[in-house]
Amino acid sequence: SGRNIDIDFDSTRPPHIGVYSSSIDNLASPDMAAAVHHACAVASEAGAILTTIPPSHEIEEAREAHAPIQDYEARLALGYERQNFPQKLSERLRDHLEKSASIDAETYDAARRTANKARKACRPLFEECDVIILPSAPGSAPFSLETTGESVFNRVWTLMGLPAINIPGLVDKAGMPLGIQMLAAFGQDKKLL
Repeated sequence: SGRNIDIDFDSTRPPHIGVYSSSIDNLASPDMAAAVHHACAVASEAGAILTTIPPSHEIEEAREAHAPIQDYEARLALGYERQNFPQKLSERLRDHLEKSASIDAETYDAARRTANKARKACRPLFEECDVIILPSAPGSAPFSLETTGESVFNRVWTLMGLPAINIPGLVDKAGMPLGIQMLAAFGQDKKLL
């Protein structure tokens, strides 16, 4: 459209990219680890400043809090469908929603408190960097269309409410797509784009 986009950072200096190091980095396939390394090298060659960010204890705890929050809320959100049209839900989803019935309100509330502490712990991650880079998934996109793949690398960031984008363009040895994920601080969607 030719419109200028107001960006909330100083474009006269090189971007500062944080490379988040987490407790689940070992879940990344060798191809995904190489893709992240390649993306970092390209960014560095283009003039970006890269800094390794150590894992945050609160964010690592929130990774575990994601499942009870998501499952408790999914059961509530799909309650009408579950009660009135269970046959229209996949067997896999029906089973998952049935298992989520075991999550009580106390567990849900405790998980939400953990997530809230982690959201506050996200602020310091962006004190020195503009964005954070990490894998989008453990490996390449799945061969079948039965699943979108494993979300272990992005679910905690979704729980934190951070803007996230997937940057396509890399492939594994079999030619399947590998996505790199970038995050920005809460409310910094324009900066991320």
